[in-house]
Amino acid sequence: MRGVTVSRLVRRRRLAIRLGLLGVYAGLIVLLFVSGKAHVVLLDNKDTETAEAPDGVLVSVNGGEELELYRGDRDKATVQGRSMRVRLEVFADGTVVEKRLRLPLGQDMLLLSLPALLAGTEPPLVPFVPAAAAAPLEEETFSSEDLSEEELGPPGELPPLEPPAP
Repeated sequence: MRGVTVSRLVRRRRLAIRLGLLGVYAGLIVLLFVSGKAHVVLLDNKDTETAEAPDGVLVSVNGGEELELYRGDRDKATVQGRSMRVRLEVFADGTVVEKRLRLPLGQDMLLLSLPALLAGTEPPLVPFVPAAAAAPLEEETFSSEDLSEEELGPPGELPPLEPPAP
């Protein structure tokens, strides 16, 4: 095999085939990532600033199980992919609303406000941040220099222990 030279045309073809395969692999990776992304959608039937929540609705996400939600209720649905279909049926007047919503790629948990979806006044789908993760509490630093001599007592003596309150 020594001395075998590969023509310039063969090298270009090999490079083109390798680059084409690399592009196909990258496209498959992106396609599988986008279509396989799961989102948790919280279905919220609470009053908003601009719309009042209905007393009872029947909600179906992507044609799945129908959920009964009354005023103030919240439930969750897991959605696969970049979009979802929501079907709402209001108990009081029989109004049926069907919407298709696109889901943002960077958010894992979203809040769907059913009153806002029915009214069409504000964006019904917003990112949800749990209260525990929203804002960490700052710890207050405390030192004995912040206390007065009355609070500390005379130097070298410990204050008397008080029994805990019942």
